[in-house]
Amino acid sequence: MQATTVIKAWYLIDFEHDGVDQGVTVAWGIIAEDPSGRWISGDYCCTSPVRDEVTEGNALYAITGNSIYQLIGPGQRITMPANTILALRQGYAPPEIMASKAMHNNQR
Repeated sequence: MQATTVIKAWYLIDFEHDGVDQGVTVAWGIIAEDPSGRWISGDYCCTSPVRDEVTEGNALYAITGNSIYQLIGPGQRITMPANTILALRQGYAPPEIMASKAMHNNQR
């Protein structure tokens, strides 16, 4: 499978709302390489919804409507509230968002 973008330090993020799975997953990570020229190495990337996940050999691929992302190195699958998608798209990493939400909840 030929990847259009290679992502490292990745997360596959499943979204939920009030404990209910929303059936939407995105990949978030740091660009390792992008033969398509859309991204700069070292930048973050938050994909559009992932339609399929494929493992070939030792490689994991997240396939969206228009792209194939190869996820390399260590990564995690996590669940986050659906309302965090805007922060992810703005470049905040999942651990930053979750720490911020935890701090906000502790101040109540």
